Amino acid sequence: MVDVALNPGQLYSVTDPGDKHSYAAAWYGGAAASARSLNLTPLGLAWPPPPNAYLPALDQLWPGGATPRGQWTLQAGSSLLGPYAYSTVQLAVDTLSVIGNVTGSPDTVLFFPPSSTSAPWAVFQGGYRNNPLSDGYGLAFDVVWLSPQPGDYLVVTAESPDERRREVLLVMDGRSAFRGLFPVAFNADVSSLLEQLQLFIYYTATSNNSGGVQVSNFRSIEVRFGTLAMP
Repeated sequence: MVDVALNPGQLYSVTDPGDKHSYAAAWYGGAAASARSLNLTPLGLAWPPPPNAYLPALDQLWPGGATPRGQWTLQAGSSLLGPYAYSTVQLAVDTLSVIGNVTGSPDTVLFFPPSSTSAPWAVFQGGYRNNPLSDGYGLAFDVVWLSPQPGDYLVVTAESPDERRREVLLVMDGRSAFRGLFPVAFNADVSSLLEQLQLFIYYTATSNNSGGVQVSNFRSIEVRFGTLAMP
């Protein structure tokens, strides 16, 4: 873990989650380009922490500026909000709809069957609750890929916190050849006092794949920090 202050407000709208992600990608790209100009290995492969030889690659320019700023210096320090505590709790997910013969239940195990001509995608739409006063900042579940092949994909989308539109949060591909039970987790910092939040899981497989994917053990990732932690 490193403590780095990426400030998307310097280039993009601070309320747009898509722009926040674009800013991080642009910064990594700029750092890598700087590393190449100095005949160094791309910086991202060296984290954390970067050797002294990489420190010039951290120098970036503010828009319209002429000098590097200290924003890009990685420096370990005390948390501004105090210690963080991470944990998971079981998450109740309701089935809102399914496409392509998805079977089972999110309470036990969901099975996503292989693709077919009539149903190239198997899709699960679920709903869950995350109160704005809760400590839920992410989602997690377990995946068992029965026969992963290059060309298979498992994709997860969920609502973004600001735009309340679906965004892609996770993409797993069969080429990575997952074996056994594989836990996945991702950020989903969105909440609602009255409404269920929506989660979509898509699965598609190559024509010669007779396996499928099992998804189970839905969990909420709880993050408590400093004096702001809720009971």
